[in-house]
Amino acid sequence: MKKILLVASLLALPVYAQNVATVNGVNITNKEFEEITNVIAKGNKLTEEQKKGILEDLVTREVLIQEAKKQKIDQDPAVAKQIEFSRDQILTTALLSKYIEKNPVKEEDIKKLYDSQIKALGNIKQYNVRHILVKDEARAKEIYEQLNEKKIDFAETAKKESIDHGTASGGGVLGWHPASNFVPQFGKAVEEAKIGVLTQPVKSDFGYHLIMVDDVRPTPLPSYEASKREIVSALSLEKVNKYTEELKKKAKIKTNLK
Repeated sequence: MKKILLVASLLALPVYAQNVATVNGVNITNKEFEEITNVIAKGNKLTEEQKKGILEDLVTREVLIQEAKKQKIDQDPAVAKQIEFSRDQILTTALLSKYIEKNPVKEEDIKKLYDSQIKALGNIKQYNVRHILVKDEARAKEIYEQLNEKKIDFAETAKKESIDHGTASGGGVLGWHPASNFVPQFGKAVEEAKIGVLTQPVKSDFGYHLIMVDDVRPTPLPSYEASKREIVSALSLEKVNKYTEELKKKAKIKTNLK
């Protein structure tokens, strides 16, 4: 009868009071395990295999912590300072997260920034570009003449001659870019180039470029929903920076660094 009562009382214990593992007498509680799995899962359902992996990581962590304490590593001043620094980082992150929770970004501000970004992007062209890069000007001029006379193929020449190893194997293809993505001399030549017409050799710090613009298009505009998360992050950062500056203004700060 006593055994039955004991089993019944154990079954009646709340879930958080049970342990999922014990390491040298130190318990890893179900509550701790669930809190960590919830953080990792981020609302998704974890498989049993994933849960086992998390538990294994917790056990490993506890073994290492115990060994570190056994070796008195936690008493090392440098380590203690690092622990304090990490603790402070967690505190400041929690503070700023709490501030954003209380002062969330407004929908109208998100829409306003999105509209301004779309307006700016609408005026930017993108160019589908290929190039061949060589060190020597004389060689660049030779290649230019041979390409214009159709004696050689652009892609094959890029593979053999171009010193831009990132694009040479692909026939010199750079793909779609706004002109501002390139170094100034290259970007200017791209903007001035006619579609399908090879440019004269263009000098940059990298060498001499032979540029071919295959097409031009307006910059593809992202949808509001696709842009929203990034805009919220940017506006939240602005809020956090403003809040931080306000706190600094209220604080009595004295620096002695020369």
